[in-house]
Amino acid sequence: MNTNRKNEPQGSRSANTRTVLRYLAFGFGVSALVLVFGLDLFLLGCTMVSAWWVFGLCILVGAFTAIPAAPRWRKLSGWSGWVPNILFHTLVVAVVLPAIFLGVNYWGASEADFTEEKAVVESKERVTRRHTRRVGRRYLATGSVYYVYQMEVRFVNPEYGVLTVPAPKSKYNAIGKGDTALIEVGRGALGFYVIDEPSVKPLHPHKKKSRPSRRPRYVRER
Repeated sequence: MNTNRKNEPQGSRSANTRTVLRYLAFGFGVSALVLVFGLDLFLLGCTMVSAWWVFGLCILVGAFTAIPAAPRWRKLSGWSGWVPNILFHTLVVAVVLPAIFLGVNYWGASEADFTEEKAVVESKERVTRRHTRRVGRRYLATGSVYYVYQMEVRFVNPEYGVLTVPAPKSKYNAIGKGDTALIEVGRGALGFYVIDEPSVKPLHPHKKKSRPSRRPRYVRER
């Protein structure tokens, strides 16, 4: 009979349990950050604001609050050094704060303030991405391929400028480069203009031309 486990001190077993729980919490936290970052990208695509301005401001906020918050991260992460905890705190703030800021502005917008605006499609792009899944604490495995469709549009109203708009595949195929699209635009709760992504539609929908049949026609002689 193995008596090593019985002879193991209670404090050592408790420390091992805390280490395992810390690793699990760290993996869950990283996965949550990836999901929140995806939400950031979606909200940026629907908000007329510079991504550099949003992330730059949030990084500054994270850097200024990192030193007071570092001791608390030290207890959660188990890292003894100051630098890793400061960097991790800055990263968390730079990812989570834009989601809160942009989310309040986007979902707090009043539907009554939305109006249809004309915009000219300047370019179209189909981005290829892959699904990922975590297979270990340090490794990610890539899965099947999926596509993200987006268009760069220039609004006729110069106040709105140029925006990269995500679009469903059906709308992406229906609107060509140089076409004019109609997009619902409204002012968000924090004053930044937002678009209603599902509202994107062509101003003059293209009608599919009927192709002549290649089968020869036989005329019955009388």
